[in-house]
Amino acid sequence: MVTAFACNETMVQPAGTGWTKLLSGACSFPDINIEQAYFWTSDWQAWEREAEEDLVEGRYADFPDVNSLLNDLHAAETDEE
Repeated sequence: MVTAFACNETMVQPAGTGWTKLLSGACSFPDINIEQAYFWTSDWQAWEREAEEDLVEGRYADFPDVNSLLNDLHAAETDEE
């Protein structure tokens, strides 16, 4: 585990790690596995917010089983051609 700082959606770690050190605004100090640090990047957090908005707005589909999902994906591929 590495202690990293998330300040205003900017990933910050102590000097010498190759990441930008920027301290401004409200900061939180979660202990995160370095292999999962991507999750705290600005881009990934934007994708998480977008996904949450899609769920709230009903922009998703439920499938009763994997075959139904695959059939839908294949149909979408056919529609694009």
